[in-house]
Amino acid sequence: MAFTFLNDSWSKTLWRRSKLLGMLWARAAGAGVDYVLLGTIFRTDSHPEKVEVEGLKLIQEARESFPRLNLIGIGGINDRNCDQVMRSGANGVAVISYIFDAADAASAVRDMKARMLEGEIEREKRSSR
Repeated sequence: MAFTFLNDSWSKTLWRRSKLLGMLWARAAGAGVDYVLLGTIFRTDSHPEKVEVEGLKLIQEARESFPRLNLIGIGGINDRNCDQVMRSGANGVAVISYIFDAADAASAVRDMKARMLEGEIEREKRSSR
């Protein structure tokens, strides 16, 4: 399985150089990359030093440019915002603190999965209009 991680410092540099970003995405899409992790989406306790985040715009712009590339949001994602990540165009999320800090991890995963599905359904409804 091919894997690429585009973190916030790289993405910030690349968004400013959209031609370079386009080449990166084109390579990823054409090189058999299965998915791309995009972050940091929200502030997170895992990286308290991270003051400025890329946010949902990173996912939205990547989705607009490459509709078939699998996008996974990472960074500060929990049950209260995972639906926003999905509505923005992500195919999924990567989560650390929310699950590990939960009193009942299984319940936390079920809640998050339900919210992600809500976000995905809402995105699909919007795109079919």
